[in-house]
Amino acid sequence: MIYRVIMENTKSIPNKIALIDNGEEISYSALGVAIQDMETELLALLDEREPIGICLRNSAEFLACLCASDKLKHPALLLSVGFRRNEILCHLENAHARFVVCFEEMSKVFEEIGGVLVKKYGKLYFFKFEIELDLTKYEEDDYFCQLTSGSQGESKGAIRTKQQVWKEIQETTEMLGVDENDMFLTMPPLSHSYGLIFGALTPLCIGATLVMEKQFTADGTVNAISKHHITTLILVPFMYELIINKKYKDKSAFSSLRICLSAGAILTEKVILGFYELSGSYINSDYGSTESGVMCINVDPINKLDSVGRSVGDRKFRVVDEDGNVIGNNEIGRVQTRSKCNLRCYLYPEMFNETIQDGWLSLGDIGYLDDEGYVYILGRAKNFINVGGEKVDPAEVEKVIMEIPGVKEVVVVGKNSDTYGQIVKAVIVKEGELNKPQIAQYCLN
Repeated sequence: MIYRVIMENTKSIPNKIALIDNGEEISYSALGVAIQDMETELLALLDEREPIGICLRNSAEFLACLCASDKLKHPALLLSVGFRRNEILCHLENAHARFVVCFEEMSKVFEEIGGVLVKKYGKLYFFKFEIELDLTKYEEDDYFCQLTSGSQGESKGAIRTKQQVWKEIQETTEMLGVDENDMFLTMPPLSHSYGLIFGALTPLCIGATLVMEKQFTADGTVNAISKHHITTLILVPFMYELIINKKYKDKSAFSSLRICLSAGAILTEKVILGFYELSGSYINSDYGSTESGVMCINVDPINKLDSVGRSVGDRKFRVVDEDGNVIGNNEIGRVQTRSKCNLRCYLYPEMFNETIQDGWLSLGDIGYLDDEGYVYILGRAKNFINVGGEKVDPAEVEKVIMEIPGVKEVVVVGKNSDTYGQIVKAVIVKEGELNKPQIAQYCLN
């Protein structure tokens, strides 16, 4: 469906700009040609239905390769250009991906881990590895495999289907009201769910224009917003923070913004209000994961500043205690979600039942639901400090300590204790005169 919709746009609006890739304008017609040319290249290399590794920075080539693999029913293994050599090889082996495509800047990496260059096509390098081909883990509708860290640090490849991703595109489009008149600027990597699905596939499916820059800088992003009259901004929290820290005086650069999304980490009140003061636009929190895609979006940040929003489409949420019992609104526990958009499976089937039980996906986040159905995420369950059976949120303690005059930076961690199991330890960078009793007294009050 995604391939068909994009290719229909290449015919119905051929002269419209689909992509602005690092300053280069690419029409829908030109994108269609690039996709079809890539189909020819993949047909010549791959056996039927075998996966293809894509290790490309945000680019037109990334999207052409993904669309071509979609058409030809080759599941795409999406590899971050930031992975270490041993990680890349491990993922290729686990996914049974013999072929991988990259730009020249990554070619040395693939040579060093045993890849053989079998083809150059334009800017692209195709490498082949001596890896056993095994298609038993894949099904016909599988779209891509994205990589997520495991609870013990082991990587898991989450497979999502074309139907699941298409449903997410439709529901997110409806919730945010984006259309063909929008100009998207997407900075997070397309190898991640957030950047790829709403940040890239959605604009191409609705006939909008997508702007991509080779790398993020605050100045470059603000210049792109102003130059291209960006309406839909896709960033992560640290990017917003760097923009805020620049303290731009010309607010007119942000005047075109209509939707500003943030995902990948908890968005602080300081960043939300700081960006509003700078730009006049509130940031909408997007809560999602590799396994599920977007789960909820905060479309009312004015009144629900601390929330990650309400569910997108038909997604359901519940909160359970440590024994798995469902608890009521405003009670803190493990947040779970249920949706037809959730992953089909992991590449490691034995991990599936650890994360999904009776159709409910648990990602290890602690939070609660309010009476209006808004979701609040307080942190990761494994990051909470267990003090005599009481779960202490380190982020909450950090927030209090940061209010103390003279505190520049703080990080709160758990320290083992024979008496309490763990105690709370704060490591503080101070400015001026400040002592431990003052800090302890402030926290006590």
